[in-house]
Amino acid sequence: MARRLAAVSIAVVVFVLGVSTGFAADVTIGYQRVYDPWMNSIATDQFERATGYDIEWRAFESSLETMGALARGEIQIAHAGGTGLAGAASVGVDFQIFWILHDINAAEALVVRKGSRIEGPQDLRGKRIGVPVGSTAHYHLLFALEQFNISRQHVVLVRRDPQDLLIDWQAGKIDAAFVWNPVLAEIQKTGDTILTSAHLRGWGRPTFAALAVKPSWAEKNPGFMTDFIGVIAAADNAYRRNPGAWTRDTPQIRNIAEIVRGSQAAAVRALRLYAYPSMREQASRSWLGGGSVSGVARALSDNATFLRDHGQLKVVRTDYADFVTDEWIRKTLASRLQRN
Repeated sequence: MARRLAAVSIAVVVFVLGVSTGFAADVTIGYQRVYDPWMNSIATDQFERATGYDIEWRAFESSLETMGALARGEIQIAHAGGTGLAGAASVGVDFQIFWILHDINAAEALVVRKGSRIEGPQDLRGKRIGVPVGSTAHYHLLFALEQFNISRQHVVLVRRDPQDLLIDWQAGKIDAAFVWNPVLAEIQKTGDTILTSAHLRGWGRPTFAALAVKPSWAEKNPGFMTDFIGVIAAADNAYRRNPGAWTRDTPQIRNIAEIVRGSQAAAVRALRLYAYPSMREQASRSWLGGGSVSGVARALSDNATFLRDHGQLKVVRTDYADFVTDEWIRKTLASRLQRN
């Protein structure tokens, strides 16, 4: 099957519900350029071979963009962070989270420019801080400021997509930035890391990235869903079993770096910062299992409440269970047991 990678740059600041206009491909998947084992599977057409589907892969710069495209019916599966997913669910976008790509762990961080006279978070007052709006980094930045009793009025938030944020950093227009790789690795060359998402997770606010699907599409394509999960689970398993085999000179790292448009050395470092839950872990209550009490449903509610309290969202639902499902992971596990 032919693999098509189409770069998309669409400024989406609100979610607009729409209908699909049709695609030549069997399915269109929106992804973000983040170092992850599944990027190698994309590069090597493993999803196409396993599913038999013609897949169009579209690259987006932020969760706002991917969820906006999902809402309009331009894509059927979207890669997004927990905050973007919480915002989309709160305004009524129809989707279900079916796979956790990674626990962000230490892969997002707050970096300050060398020479900015910022020794710690308390010195951020009056500074210009770049952050991708509506992202998990945005959510964690607001939470971090709150922990250090810094109001939003005491900093200047510069809302930029990652690549634009890097341009601002290089031009000296911002003093600090909260972002992910590959931009994170670039700004760390001339900056100091003062906080990571791992710190903030330890303070009770975990963040993650996930895949969401249109429920009606998934129900019509059950074989695709289980085959797709099988491929992505295999990629994660291969990395978890032997991360030392993923070095800068191996094909999988070269493939990931090429898709992400970063360096191979940065890819190796970045992969070590994330945590990749297994299928059984994902099906547990810690992540997708358990309905209203699942870890992801509670995280969506927590994200939405926090964004509302900080003026980023108007509506918070009483329950986010409808936006989370372990159905496709359970079916994938069951099909594996049957084959064995």
